[in-house]
Amino acid sequence: MRVALVWTFGGYYSDTDTICINDSSSLHNVVGFQNENEIASGQFHAEPKHNFLFEIMKHMVKNYEPGVWGSLGPKCYTKVGEKLCGGPLAKNEKTIYLC
Repeated sequence: MRVALVWTFGGYYSDTDTICINDSSSLHNVVGFQNENEIASGQFHAEPKHNFLFEIMKHMVKNYEPGVWGSLGPKCYTKVGEKLCGGPLAKNEKTIYLC
């Protein structure tokens, strides 16, 4: 639902257990990392109809695994990010601008 809403209207998504300690209003079309290898699915910003979110929705439809917790979370976002950005993502980056 979060991906579809941001894809449709654009804007920020953040899980309710996320704390922002800096002003993020200048960040556009970005995702964060939840660890050094995976894009976090709990906070991101995208403009309406951004291709990254469209590709996530396509990946979700094709790869949903009922009963497997997290099958549509960070692993999904990371696979799509690597596909769109042409390979492994920078492990030391805290935030990545969507390709």
